[in-house]
Amino acid sequence: MPKPTKSGPKVETNLPVEICLETTDDATEVAALIERVFGPAILTRAAHVLRGDTPSVPQFTFVARSAGVIIGTVRLTPIRWGDRDILMLGPLGVDPSAKNMGVGRLLMKTVMDAACADEAAAKWGAVMLVGDPPYYKPFGFKPVAHGAFNAPLPVDPMRVLVAPLVEGGDAGLRGVARPV
Repeated sequence: MPKPTKSGPKVETNLPVEICLETTDDATEVAALIERVFGPAILTRAAHVLRGDTPSVPQFTFVARSAGVIIGTVRLTPIRWGDRDILMLGPLGVDPSAKNMGVGRLLMKTVMDAACADEAAAKWGAVMLVGDPPYYKPFGFKPVAHGAFNAPLPVDPMRVLVAPLVEGGDAGLRGVARPV
């Protein structure tokens, strides 16, 4: 099994939260959460278009529950970047009522720890996302090299981040990114 490159920061929440794998029974509640968090504009974002209709990897698709209600979601989905298949993080969404309480960080730590510890980590090599660098840096994400990432829609190159799942897993990533 590959050795994780980083387990991420210690994370605490201000809510009683249970993190568990998403099930098919959660689909409607997760869709409603994503709609509350991102609205219909999510459909026009480069990250959404890049994921396409590709299903997320089941062992990397988590929800956060508080008092039995889903208040957060995160997932990893395969994409093709240049000549390699990697994982893309997103959407990471937390209900507005639970913002700034550590739920998103707990979901991030959970999904990255799971991906680093998984037997398939070497297959995927890395996780990329489009997001806020200061938020994701503690989880091992760093900006990609200038010009290394081309997407189907415009994206701010300063927000394209990558984290290796195994030593060197992010090396040589370059080219057009697209759904698998």
